[in-house]
Amino acid sequence: MKAVLVSIRQPYVDLILHGRKTVELRRRAFSRLVDLLFIYVPRPVQRIAAYASVRQMDKDTPENIWFRYHQTVGVNRDEYLAYYTGSESAVAIVLGPPVKLPRPIPLAELGLAPPQSYIYLRDSQTDYLLGQLKQPLDGNRLV
Repeated sequence: MKAVLVSIRQPYVDLILHGRKTVELRRRAFSRLVDLLFIYVPRPVQRIAAYASVRQMDKDTPENIWFRYHQTVGVNRDEYLAYYTGSESAVAIVLGPPVKLPRPIPLAELGLAPPQSYIYLRDSQTDYLLGQLKQPLDGNRLV
């Protein structure tokens, strides 16, 4: 499985974990196809907290992405427009149900530095993170 580690601030992580934010927004698309999106929570947490499957990536104009996903992005229109100021394209990453890791994982356990936006994970790093689950993937989903 191809995986990416994405830095997402705490208020948005909470929205994802509670199912109120099912689309992650980015200004640029990943250059590779990915199956899993691991969520890194920056300061003050500084840990990998959860992951979700990537169901779809949709790249279009900011206006079109807002039209299609505004109810699932976890921000209001003013915040959205501020984020995409000066950008001709927007990316919506449609997420599957999130899976919270049993314990938040520090980046040092994977030999990683904090991502500015995102980094691709090696297969061994993905396997390590998935190995931290105490139950099968389907049994550990958050509702």
